[in-house]
Order: sequence, then structure tokens, then C-alpha cells
Amino acid sequence: MWGRATRPSTERSSAVLQSMKTLLSNAAAIWNLLLLLAVIGILVWFFYWFGLRRLIRARRIASSRDRRMLREAAEREVNRERS
Repeated sequence: MWGRATRPSTERSSAVLQSMKTLLSNAAAIWNLLLLLAVIGILVWFFYWFGLRRLIRARRIASSRDRRMLREAAEREVNRERS
């Protein structure tokens, strides 16, 4: 009789322990996901700040240089036609 009386309580405590382990495992998985998202966000910010910004700036400088060269060529052409 004693075995039968203690068996449901051990099963209940085992079920509670299993549910706590599952809860902790899920919480750890969510925490790991948040950390992963934070790392991805930091990497994206880093590549934008140091890589993409410099690339955009270099293209802007090259574009303005090309416009200046075309304007100077057009001014030379106008000066050549006047003389």
C-alpha cells in the first residue's frame, strides 16, 4: 500500500520537474534567439557605418568629379567656338 500512495506523488513531482526543465529550456532558447538577433543587428550596423557609408561617399565624390569634368569640357568647347 505504501508503494501505491507514494507513486502518484513521485509521478507528479517528476511531471513538475519535467515541465520546469521544459520551461527553462524554452527560456534559454528565447534568450539565445535574442542574443543572436542583437549580434546580427550590431554586424549590420557595423557594415553600414564603416562599409556602405564609405562606398556611398566614394560614389558621390566620383559622380561630382565626373560632372565637373563634363562642365569644364563644355566650357572649353564654348571658349574654342568663340575664339
